[in-house]
This record gives sequence, C-alpha cells and structure tokens, in this order.
Amino acid sequence: MSEPVSRHDYLVKTLDDSIKWFRKEANKHKKVFNWCRYSIFVLTVVSTVLASVAVALEGPSQKVLNVFLVFTTAAIGAVASVEGMRKPADKWHTERRTEYLLLDVKRELEYQALPAGDSEGLDQCFERMQDILRASGESWSKHHQDAAKTTQAAPAVPHRGQG
Repeated sequence: MSEPVSRHDYLVKTLDDSIKWFRKEANKHKKVFNWCRYSIFVLTVVSTVLASVAVALEGPSQKVLNVFLVFTTAAIGAVASVEGMRKPADKWHTERRTEYLLLDVKRELEYQALPAGDSEGLDQCFERMQDILRASGESWSKHHQDAAKTTQAAPAVPHRGQG
C-alpha cells in the first residue's frame, strides 16, 4: 500500500496537474486560432491574385482560374466557420488566464510553506510581487478581450432606402 499523502502534497500535485492541463489546452487552442487566422490570410491573398489574373485572361484559362477562385473563397468561408464555431481564441484566453491564476495559488502555497523569517518584510515583498503579476495577468486578459472585440464582424452596411 502507498503511504498517505499530506494535504499539502495533494494540493501541490493537483495544482501542478491542473496547471499542466490548462497550459496544454491553451497552447492547443492558440495553435488552432493562429492556424485559422493565417489560413484565412493566405487564402485571401491567393483568391485576390487568382481574381486579378482571371480578369486579365480570356478563354479556357479564365474559366479554370474562376473555378479555383470559387474553391479558395469557399475554403475561406469554411475556415472562418470553423473558427466561429470552435471559438479557439476564447478558449485559449480562458485557459491561459486560468493557468495564470493557478500559478498564483501555487506561488502563494509555496510561500506559505516556507519557514518564517523576517515575516513582515517578506510578506510585503510577496504581496507586491503578487499585485504586479495579477495586474500583468489582468492587462493580458483585457488586451485579448479588446483584440477579440475588434476582430468581430463589422455591422452590415444598410442598403439604399434603408435607414
């Protein structure tokens, strides 16, 4: 039989496992988000070039380019739909923020487990460090929330005769 685990050891292990899981998931969703964004960018460039070349050509070559243009624009729509349904940016943001909060808890736990020395001075330094790290995390969170708002679709332009 295994030895009983102390509450401290259990908490440290649970924190480590949770931090590791949230880090892995955040990295995964960040990769999906970046893949979607770069794919849309590249496909948009390709469709623009295809459309430009197709305008300059005549005959069967133009028809072939138009078919490829349809496929690239359809791919743009598909990638954008996948991003819209899976919401990798939202997941990445939430998981990264949770990871940072769990790291704060782990740091506090490790600090509390240390033997008391010049307790008042150390406590002040520790609290100052935590405040800086929390502010940094909040800034990161706000930055990504603001970035997500600016990348959402723009409102539709009204047609003639509407408002």
